[in-house]
Amino acid sequence: MDTVLFDGDCMLCRNLAAYAERRAGNSMRFISWQKYYGSDDPADADLFKNEAVVLRVFTAAQTLDGADAWTHLLTTFPDLAAFNWLAESLNIKAQAGAVLNKAGNVARRLCLRCKNPPQLR
Repeated sequence: MDTVLFDGDCMLCRNLAAYAERRAGNSMRFISWQKYYGSDDPADADLFKNEAVVLRVFTAAQTLDGADAWTHLLTTFPDLAAFNWLAESLNIKAQAGAVLNKAGNVARRLCLRCKNPPQLR
């Protein structure tokens, strides 16, 4: 099962994660990075050093950030299946992931809390 990290201090991120979690069912786990990295023994805690990362996905085999994470979600998240089909049909899957990442960056800039993210430990 994939794990998707989001900013639990951001209302926009929390709402989007709650919506996505309802839509994904048991196929993905959504957890705030604060809760994930606040545990006593977090896996790969040193990986989260870049506070500009909008999205992080842990799969069984790898850690994906930003556009790579979005490209992975195109393939695995049920609600993105039609968009994934179109991106694959047009051979623009990597570009579609980059566009989704840019949209996340824009949303992050519009979010008042995300404009001044806290320093990570």
